[in-house]
Amino acid sequence: MAVLSITQSYSVTIDGQTFSGGSTTAATVTVAGETIVDRTYSVTTATIQELLRLGSNTDDDLADFVFLFVLSDVAAEMRVQTDTDDDGSGARQGFAIQLAAGIPLMLTGGDASRADTLVDSTIVPNVGWATGTVDVIEAIDYYQTSGGAGKVRVVAIR
Repeated sequence: MAVLSITQSYSVTIDGQTFSGGSTTAATVTVAGETIVDRTYSVTTATIQELLRLGSNTDDDLADFVFLFVLSDVAAEMRVQTDTDDDGSGARQGFAIQLAAGIPLMLTGGDASRADTLVDSTIVPNVGWATGTVDVIEAIDYYQTSGGAGKVRVVAIR
């Protein structure tokens, strides 16, 4: 078993007034499996790069991440897909998260991240959509249009 420590803080000055937050005290996440995926990709403009494909097979990049860190050196987007629809019909469900150059994005949870019916009763998790489900993160892609090559680093722990 391993313990991941995360320290984060920010400071911004707007019209002479400084706003800051975060902590120098580390938050911790317990990692049972101790599997680390650490990759850096060089991605040309307008090219989709798959960062992670999730599943139950031991050969999958990541089956249940407890921590995900993504850092891009150019403005980009991370596309989180909840149904990759591997039946070939092309239907996909998901959303995009904008990445600012040089500012890391961190997520925890993996398969624990899903639709929550307690928040909104119109959300229906565990509903089949084509051959997949709409409640579990299945793939994460990276896309940038900077005009050149962008580098993205992804670190995931399960």
